[in-house]
Amino acid sequence: MPRIVDHDARRRELLGQALGLFAAKGYNGLSMRQLARELGVSTGTLYHYFPGKDALFATMFRQLAADAIQATSEAAPEGADRTERLSILASYVQSQADVLSQALRIAQDVHRLHGDAAGPSVVDETLGLLAAAIQDQLALPDPALGRVVLSFLLGTLVHRQLAPDHVDLEFHLSFMAGLGGLDID
Repeated sequence: MPRIVDHDARRRELLGQALGLFAAKGYNGLSMRQLARELGVSTGTLYHYFPGKDALFATMFRQLAADAIQATSEAAPEGADRTERLSILASYVQSQADVLSQALRIAQDVHRLHGDAAGPSVVDETLGLLAAAIQDQLALPDPALGRVVLSFLLGTLVHRQLAPDHVDLEFHLSFMAGLGGLDID
């Protein structure tokens, strides 16, 4: 009897495993053949799910962003104010800091390799989606404010990567959550 495969679940599983591989070996340090070997699948199987390494990265990066947006929007109770929503966002970042740091490291690697390519990159596109979601979830009056919050979060994660002994992630995120009480309308 043939085995029934949940293709969406299998794709998500491969994406999750690929994140750690890209973070450890670098984007340019892995071919599809190496990825398949490390993931324990055939090259054909990997190509069945993703037409190439760029598509795998793009799907992985978009999925991480979609998961973050969904988790933070679902966690906010009806009628939550901006301070509560910032606190939820800070809690999410803290709980996912290692995964988000890995994704950030890979995005920097990809941007370094393809940053000047024609057209918007998946990194630019995804950061724009995240900034827009932050603006929406926090009911910020100006799109620039969503980008400022995203910049604070990304900056904190980069600072933590560069100087882990000097960044108290909980303190940084608590500080950010406290900014929700500012009158920025």
